[in-house]
Amino acid sequence: MSGIQQQVIRGMADGISDRELGRELGNRAASTVRNHRFNLQKKRREARMFLAIMELADMKRSATNESNRPEQGAEELLEIHHDMPMADDRVLITTAEAREIEEKHLDRSSGIKLLKFPRKEKAKLVILKVLAGLFEKDRVYSDGEVTEILKPVFSDVATIRRYLVEYNFIFRDAAGREYRRNNSVD
Repeated sequence: MSGIQQQVIRGMADGISDRELGRELGNRAASTVRNHRFNLQKKRREARMFLAIMELADMKRSATNESNRPEQGAEELLEIHHDMPMADDRVLITTAEAREIEEKHLDRSSGIKLLKFPRKEKAKLVILKVLAGLFEKDRVYSDGEVTEILKPVFSDVATIRRYLVEYNFIFRDAAGREYRRNNSVD
């Protein structure tokens, strides 16, 4: 880690503004300091992703040991699907987190009813995964059929459909007439 990065980290910890930190770093521009902050945040996200992947690998390894039990304290990660348009720490969701998100956003007393569409990415992914489960694998749906499936779930069908397509939970043909569930979604 460079000396500048160390100073930026200290400045972040002390709550120093970008402009003030730039002066302390030899009259560097505030935009340079912001760039350093951005790169450090990116490194932190990558490190979290790496650690989560390593923990998952350890869990899989421990599941195949003689006792066939995961290590105590290890958390199982929710598998979203392999076609995610993003590959960062937002897709690292434990099954415990997923249960909490579902309890907060879904009413399951009579079917599935979305109480409020979440803003946070992790919550969106969990909810969209649940909603993708409403569609059968290897079946083609018309626009009207998708609407009929989603209408009882949430009043803003267009938003749900758009996010399901955007996050590759369901695929839409170029004409926008046919939809298919992504087969890698469990």
